[in-house]
Order: sequence, then C-alpha cells, then structure tokens
Amino acid sequence: MCRLCGNRVQKRAAHARGYKPKLCITYVEKISAKFGVNVENDESQKHPKHICHTCYCKLFNKKQCVAKTWNSHPRTGPCQVCEQWELQAKGGGQKKRKFPNIQRRDVNVLNSCIHGPKVPQLEERFQLMTPDEFKCGRCNKIASEALESPCQHLFCLNCLKEAQAAESDTCRCNVCKQAFPLSEVSSPREYFHRVVSLVPVTCTLCKATIPLQDAEKHLCGPSILQRPLHTPLTPAMEAIGSHILKSKLRQSSDGATVSFKTRGQPIQVMHIPKPRKDSNEALPATVRKRCQLLAQTRAILSKECPGPQLVQEVKQLAKEDLKVTLDQLNLSRVTIPKGDFLTVKAEICTTWKKARELKRWLRQYGITSESEGSLREEQKGIISDNVRAEWVPMLHKEDDGGTIIKTTPLVGVKSLSQKIFHQLNGLDRLALLKWNDAIPPEEIWVKIGGDKGGGNFKQVFQLANVDHPNSPQNTVVVTIFEADDTMANLKIRLHQHCQQLLKLPKMMWKDKTLRIFLFGDYEYLCRVHGITGASGRHCCLWVQ
Repeated sequence: MCRLCGNRVQKRAAHARGYKPKLCITYVEKISAKFGVNVENDESQKHPKHICHTCYCKLFNKKQCVAKTWNSHPRTGPCQVCEQWELQAKGGGQKKRKFPNIQRRDVNVLNSCIHGPKVPQLEERFQLMTPDEFKCGRCNKIASEALESPCQHLFCLNCLKEAQAAESDTCRCNVCKQAFPLSEVSSPREYFHRVVSLVPVTCTLCKATIPLQDAEKHLCGPSILQRPLHTPLTPAMEAIGSHILKSKLRQSSDGATVSFKTRGQPIQVMHIPKPRKDSNEALPATVRKRCQLLAQTRAILSKECPGPQLVQEVKQLAKEDLKVTLDQLNLSRVTIPKGDFLTVKAEICTTWKKARELKRWLRQYGITSESEGSLREEQKGIISDNVRAEWVPMLHKEDDGGTIIKTTPLVGVKSLSQKIFHQLNGLDRLALLKWNDAIPPEEIWVKIGGDKGGGNFKQVFQLANVDHPNSPQNTVVVTIFEADDTMANLKIRLHQHCQQLLKLPKMMWKDKTLRIFLFGDYEYLCRVHGITGASGRHCCLWVQ
C-alpha cells in the first residue's frame, strides 16, 4: 500500500519484471514539501514504507505553464510577435495554401475503387493458363489489383497509375484500341474476385496444378528435399514446419514427443519450452515441471530404463559438485538399521547413558539410529519378562590348585520352552524356517549345548530348521555365568533347565513335535552325563 495515496504500490506485471518499489525514507524532504506529510517518524507496524509510481512522479514532475496573456511593450511600428500572438489567440486551424493555374488531378479515383486481388508475378515458377479476358489491356499480363474500363476490359492498378503519372488523363486499351478517361474506371464485376483466385497454374518444378490463390504458398516436394541442409529456410518453410510440428504434438499421446519417419531409424523430437529464468530465480512449481521434463527425457533416452542412466549421470559429476549436492539434499547421512544398534549395545556391554553419548558422537558424523524409546521397546519385546538375574554360590579354582565357593552373577531365561517358542514364532513370521531331506516335515529339531570361553560359561540352543544352523547368528544364549563348567556347577545351576528339557519332547508347536539334541565338546558332554575321567577311557560317547 502507498503511504501517500493508499493505492497499490506495484502491479503484478511490474513485480514479475523485478521492479522494486520506492522507499519513503529516501525522499523525506520532497514528500514533506510536496504533500505536507512527515514520514521521518513513521512506525513500521503502522505506516506503509513505500510510495507508488504515481506519487513518485508527482515529486519530480513540474508543469511548465505558458503565460496566458502577452503584456504590452513599447514599440515603433508593427511587431511580428504581437501579430503572431493575436493570430494564435483566435483559434482554429491554419488554412491550406492555394496554388493557381494548376489543375486538380483525380488521384483518388483509382484508389477509391474496389479493385481485384493482388496477383504475384509467378511466371518464373508457374505456367499460367490465363484466359485473355483476365489479362491486363496495357501490359498483357494477368491483371493484378484489377480495375475495369468503360470498354469492359481489365487493367492493372499500377498500369493506370503509370499512365496517370505520364501527365495524361486518358489511357488506351490495347485490346479494342479505344482511349478512355481515367476518371471513368470502375471496380471489376463481382464474379471476377472468385474466378481469378481459382485460375489454374502449373508448377514448372513438380508439374503440380494448383489454384492461383495457393501459388504463393506452394512448396514443391522435390525442390524441398533437394535443398542443401545448410541453406537457410524461407519464412514460408519456417511457418509450414512449425505448423507440422504443432499438429504432430497435438495428435501425440503425451503431447510432448513426436517421431518422424526416415529411411532408417525414425527421428524423435521432444517439445522443450524455452526457459525465461534460471532455476535459481524460477518458482518451485516451475522447477518441479522441469524435473518432470528431465525425467521424461531420461526415460526416452534410456528406453524405459532410467535407473542405470541416472547412476551414470551421477558418476559423471565431479566429486566436489557431488558432495555439495549431497549436502544440500541431506542424503549423506547413514542410518543404522533397526535392531543393529541394540545389538551393538549388547555386544559392548554398555549402559543406556553411555549409549546416549555414543549416539550423540555418531550424529556428528552423519550417522543416525533409532530413538532410545524404540530401543527400549525392542529390548522389552525380546526379554518379555523371561530373564532372571541373581547372585549364586559357585565353585572357583584358586591359584594354588584348591577350590573356593564364591557368589557369582548368573543371568538366564526363566522358561526355556517359552524362549524356544518365541524364537520359532519370529522365524516363522520372517519365513526363515526350512525342512530338508534329513528333517521330517512334522518335526522341529532343537540342539541344546554349552561351552566356556573368555571366563564365562554359556548355555545355548540352536534350531536346525534354518539355513546355517551352526552360525553365531542362529545361536541363542539362555544361561551365562562367570565360573568354570565343572560338574558341580553344571549340576546345581542347570537343574531348572534339565527339568524343562524333559518336558520339551512332549510339547507341540503348530502341530509339529520337538526333537531335542545335545551338542558340545567331548569334555562338556561327559560332565553333563556325570562321567568322570572319560578323556582316557572312552573314545566316543553315544546317547540314544
């Protein structure tokens, strides 16, 4: 809004062209002198800060008025200035000068008549089959802008003007040999306009016969095809090519691409509008349309396989340009997959506080992961109130070879069957359960075992109905404690699982029976079965 008149400061067209409105603070003194408005103490929240172009022009435009009266002044004799002032004060236009002894010519007689159509001179390219009644009575060519004489013969307008310019008021007809005054010419008969436009003419190049009205726009097929490609096109050829291209675009399915037949592969043409602004200044909607056009072009060039083509385009970029582009798109960030960060936390045995510090440190390098709430929900779903942790007395070896009982931390699942069924449900949901020739389709094979390593003993189970059942990814720990796997420790602390193992073969999972196997090294198997000194006495151990 204008500060002075209250109208709109700028029209949309001026804003689109980049014109900036004028600020009031720049012309404080002129506004005060011209309009009597003090804008120096204006508040930005109450007063508009711009002026419109009309008020801006009033600040600088000065009307220069001429004095309405001419003051008398002393003079001797007539004054040319006073006479001219009195003459102008009377008003009215100046009268035209008249020249005596010069006869008036009937110049407007020829132009006032309605003459026939203008016929171009086409004798070089076309063979005119013109009847004699359509020829000019003076130049013996087809009458162009024809006028009719009193003897009912046709004449060209230019021929009559030439006769008039020769200081002659009459013209002689070459057909009937009669002279007639130029003031008596008239418009041709009504049928002449229609008939002369349909006079057949024959092209000397392509031998095509066309009406006279289409002769000027006629383009010979052989002559166009024989033109050198570097020869500039005529305006008529430009217009025809533009019309053909627009017609093909209108008839195409997508309205953007057309194809032209050749003797070999067809030529495909795509309509790309000429940009008026670069993408930095264009509107977001315009930039999106350009992106769609680029995607459509990429699909055509790649034959509906734009993925590899886009990869090659990205590879062609310089590393610095690619880095800047990725920074602008925020695509250089790496997201840790769901569940992997919880695995890392469990592997490094860190607390939630340390895990938060690790997440903040990784975020500095563009590496993000799940929120702590999501991680806790995942952990809760895995544990599902089936974990027990306690301090229990266990046997430990001393340095002097003796043994001592110490309270030792022990962590394990409460229900072994619940953990096995939970694992089976997860694998079944992911469609990872498989049966081979060795495993019957109505059985689930479960392997129970243990091993000591790194100062800890781990009781685990593995499901054989998966790919790579012996891999660490398919091994689930059910009990862990920091003590040796002596017979006493195994017998006392694994008593609960032993009771559950006896019940597992009697359970069913989705109409399938469970078959239990025991695995581990030879020493572990001997201790589980209560065999002492087996290393030197038994070569193998078989349990049915």
